[in-house]
Amino acid sequence: MEGIIALILLTSIHVTVIEGPEYKGHAAIIQGHNIELVHGWQTTEKAAIRNDAIWAVNAGAGVGNVVVGGELLSDFESSTDRMIFTRDGVFIGFDEKGDLIGEEVYNECDLWAMDPEHGVTFGPQLIRDGRMIKLDNQDKHPRTAVGQDRFGRIIFITIDGRQKGWSEGVTLQMLAVIMLGKDVVNAYNLDGGGSSAMFHEGGIINRPTDRSRKVPSHFIIKEVK
Repeated sequence: MEGIIALILLTSIHVTVIEGPEYKGHAAIIQGHNIELVHGWQTTEKAAIRNDAIWAVNAGAGVGNVVVGGELLSDFESSTDRMIFTRDGVFIGFDEKGDLIGEEVYNECDLWAMDPEHGVTFGPQLIRDGRMIKLDNQDKHPRTAVGQDRFGRIIFITIDGRQKGWSEGVTLQMLAVIMLGKDVVNAYNLDGGGSSAMFHEGGIINRPTDRSRKVPSHFIIKEVK
């Protein structure tokens, strides 16, 4: 019985290359609940190295609510206080069980009702309850997104962009389609553009438009247990 429990709790990270006619990127499929948020302006690579992480990805853009280790790092801000690309900000993160959470929050009770352990404000939501949300967006950019599939696995995607001949990037709607292809039930857009970067086993594995870009927060995994 102990051996079965240990197997269930095992955290694994499976990173694959994904590509379409005009884009290239990476998907990280994470089994287990070992994702943390680190806060402080730094590149994704430095955030990983400084925290002895084997995997990391950019998270938020320094706006709205940030929760690390179950603590809100600044005064609460309603989703209507912070507009992200003309959309209400969504608090996106993980609860104490390690499950993905994401909601617009209009008072502090809304935030704590989600039992957040780690999270940031960004958005918009891409997929809700297995259905793609219609988004009026035609701009192709580098993107980062997070979702959870029907098996409980966490899936992060980074898409390169703004690099002719390599990867044009994707619209938010295209990003949602990519996530649906991974059997994702709920998914959210994170900070993108020059910030989109994924670190795995010692280095950045994608092609960010700005490798020296410092961002305020990162989701990381320190070790495989």
